[in-house]
Amino acid sequence: AEAPARRKPPRGVAGRALRGFQKPDNVVLLIGTVLSASAGMVNVIAFLQLNAFVSHVSGTYSRIGIGLHGLASGSGAAEDTLVPVGLVLSFILGAAVCGLVAGRNDLKGVQIGDRLYGVALLLNAACLVTVALVADHGAAKFIAAAACGLQNGMC
Repeated sequence: AEAPARRKPPRGVAGRALRGFQKPDNVVLLIGTVLSASAGMVNVIAFLQLNAFVSHVSGTYSRIGIGLHGLASGSGAAEDTLVPVGLVLSFILGAAVCGLVAGRNDLKGVQIGDRLYGVALLLNAACLVTVALVADHGAAKFIAAAACGLQNGMC
C-alpha cells in the first residue's frame, strides 16, 4: 500500500504559529478542564441566585449594548448599563490580580513553586465564600465576577 501524502504546512504567520505549538502536558489539560467546568458552575449559580452572568463576559457585553440602546431610546435605566459594566470591570480586576500574584505559566506545566497559583486559588475560594456569605447584598455579583476573572487569569 502507498503511504499517505503529507500535507504541506501552512506558510506565513499561521505556519510559524503551528510549528511553535507544543501540546500541553496532560495535567495542564486536566486542570484547565476542571477550572472551565467550575467557571460554568459558578456562572449558572450566579445567574440563578444573583441574576447576573459572572464568568463568561460575552453575555455581559451584550447586556451593556442592550442597556446603552435603552438609554439612547429613552426606554432604559442607567442601572441597565452600569451593572454589566461593573461586572466586566470586576472580572478584569480579578484577572489583573491573578496576573500580579501568579505571573504567567507556560504549556510545559504549571509551576506551583515559583508562581503563586496556590495563593490565587485561595483568593478565588475566599471570594466565592464571601459571595455565599453576602449573597443578599448587591456587591455579591461583583465579587463573583472578580473571582471568575481571577480564575480566568490562571490560564
